Amino acid sequence: MFSSVDDKCSCGNAMPCGVEVVLDGKRYIRHDNILDEALDAYQSNYNDTSITKDDIFYYVYGLLHSPLYKARYQNNLRRELPRIPMAPPLFAEQKGDAASIARRRGFIHREHSKAQVDASSDPPPSPCEGGRGAQRTQGDASSSSGFWAFSKAGRSLSELHLNYETCEEYPLSEERNFIGDPEPEHYQLGSRRMSWIDKETKNAIRVNDYITLGNIPPDAHRYVVNGRTPLEWIIDRYHIKTDKASGIVHDPNKWFEETGDNIVSMIKRITHTSIQTAKIIDTLPTPFTDGWTPESP
Repeated sequence: MFSSVDDKCSCGNAMPCGVEVVLDGKRYIRHDNILDEALDAYQSNYNDTSITKDDIFYYVYGLLHSPLYKARYQNNLRRELPRIPMAPPLFAEQKGDAASIARRRGFIHREHSKAQVDASSDPPPSPCEGGRGAQRTQGDASSSSGFWAFSKAGRSLSELHLNYETCEEYPLSEERNFIGDPEPEHYQLGSRRMSWIDKETKNAIRVNDYITLGNIPPDAHRYVVNGRTPLEWIIDRYHIKTDKASGIVHDPNKWFEETGDNIVSMIKRITHTSIQTAKIIDTLPTPFTDGWTPESP
């Protein structure tokens, strides 16, 4: 996905054909990969002509984050292209049955807060600045309410994930093993990986000999990407290592120097992104017309 897009094409109409994309100062024409036939199918199925190809893209992105969807097709997704169902309308039991939603979440995630979840409400707005994010006027047909729930969630998720490098930082605590203001060397990573202070709670990360980050909430561990949480991926990948075959040294400190970033700020942003992603996922309704749950035969 591109993060810098002009929402009007050269003919002046909003999003009807090739869209100009600006990337590194160069202009390109973006062509949709969603066929006209697919657009017609969605508009016909939901009786909603306000649905656009972009809305379908975000619908699919939201759907692919659904715990119910991943649970049902977990075996298929390992060996074939995803099947994309057309979500049913939001019925009363989907809008307010927080206990049912919690049970479904429990199949994928560890136990967490019992706060009420309203699957009918719009997902939280993207907490990051930038990105496209402009909400267009959409059809209010009840038959398409399930579609819009996934599409709006997918749009918020895409903004969040595209802008993880610039979004706000979660206020983790910092335990500093030095006196005075931090210097660049205090953020340096070595060949030794970062580590959890407690592998059970995972509420604190030892960054290096100088800094330990704490008060990581349980919600930061609910979002999983390819078997690991984003924080686990950072711990695994961000350290100095040398490729045995080529002799190439991978040093993340150089990247931080070039960008003006540092590992502490990155961890705080990734924590924020993980928490907000989990909150948006909690708003997703069922994508299935047959009412399938993990307990179904």
